[in-house]
Amino acid sequence: MHTYFGASLVVLAALVVAPTEAEEMQDHSHHHVAPGFTRSVQTYQIPNLQLVRDDGVSVSSTSLFDTQQAVIVSFIFTSCTAVCPVLTATLTQTRKRLGAEADRVRIVSVSIDPDYDTPARLSAYAKQHKASGDWRFFTGNREAIVTLQKAFNAFRGDKNNHVPLALIRPAGKSYWVRYEGFTSATVLANEIEPRSGS
Repeated sequence: MHTYFGASLVVLAALVVAPTEAEEMQDHSHHHVAPGFTRSVQTYQIPNLQLVRDDGVSVSSTSLFDTQQAVIVSFIFTSCTAVCPVLTATLTQTRKRLGAEADRVRIVSVSIDPDYDTPARLSAYAKQHKASGDWRFFTGNREAIVTLQKAFNAFRGDKNNHVPLALIRPAGKSYWVRYEGFTSATVLANEIEPRSGS
């Protein structure tokens, strides 16, 4: 009885502090949001590189990021069985959480295994994860992919060393919000479209 009651108090306390935590997430200083992932605000200089979209079209990184709409960037590879499926599923859920606002968000998922991830493989992966709207997957030559990873401080040498990472540039802003570690669709959606009490 005492254990059950104590656990109930812990759950109740978590519910009580949740709105405060959501408010703290609007702060632009580096801090732990919850066990397992961190939030920080960064600025990045994105070089002009040629990437290849999942439909085979060549796209410059300059044109890709030259938008006032919110942008989310993730780094994945299609043969990944641990980090990438979870991260991609989280982005799918983020779009659902945003509802009609999802159409105002550009999601850029970049393969860190360009030798294997052809546009056709990325297209199949996108369909598997129900990617829709302005969410596209990109590959390119290895030099361009490594350079882009380094620009976002995401390069870890080997694809198997990569960590869960979601980078968000809010609409009309120049800074990026960096979530490193496994986060949730609620947290990411709230970063893009803050909602009181969520």
